[in-house]
Amino acid sequence: MISIEGSAPQLPEFRSLSVETEIAARMDLLPDGREVVVTGDSDLAPWFFSAVSDSAVDHEESGSFLGCAQIIREFVPDFNARELREYSEPDGPQTDRDPSPFGSAALESLAQTLADFDVPAHVERAQSSEDLAHYLESGNGVLVAVNQGELWNSPTHFGAGDANSVVVALAVARDPLNGDILGWYLNDGVAKQARALIDAPTMQRAWLDAGGWLVVTEIVRRRSE
Repeated sequence: MISIEGSAPQLPEFRSLSVETEIAARMDLLPDGREVVVTGDSDLAPWFFSAVSDSAVDHEESGSFLGCAQIIREFVPDFNARELREYSEPDGPQTDRDPSPFGSAALESLAQTLADFDVPAHVERAQSSEDLAHYLESGNGVLVAVNQGELWNSPTHFGAGDANSVVVALAVARDPLNGDILGWYLNDGVAKQARALIDAPTMQRAWLDAGGWLVVTEIVRRRSE
């Protein structure tokens, strides 16, 4: 888990959480003791995260394979990740191999994979962190194209600085007083990090500065009662 230090920069077009949030929000504490409003599903089936990894042991595990499996599971409760493994065998789409860099063409193939499992999705390029926050607060499933070196402060994975992996975005953490985005919860199959808390500046460098690409589902989860 990465500690959040400092404050997030002011972001434009802040939207009232009470008006536009479709997924139930909850109060939580950051490791430094600051209170935040967490919206999304930061507790999304951690057991499934392990199950998906186990199902990929015979493959070259990748962020795309593990990420797609997790997104599908959000909407298809009885989905077994082995179905995706069979789908991505040599005669099928190469979902289990991550091209680098992750541009729009590679991500389009991931969107098609999700659609083939009855989870329609599209690729888009975000203009700000609020774009990603909006989808998480609305209940969409989201894959985020990131630079692994920036995300985990690993020079050996930095490459040219562009996106070279995908992670599953789970939830956004906001300052309860002014709505500033302070951090994000992610599942990273490559780094084997579940429910990792990433501070806003790190996410800016790893995702937005690396292109800001997203794969977003066109269906949403229902609000938790």
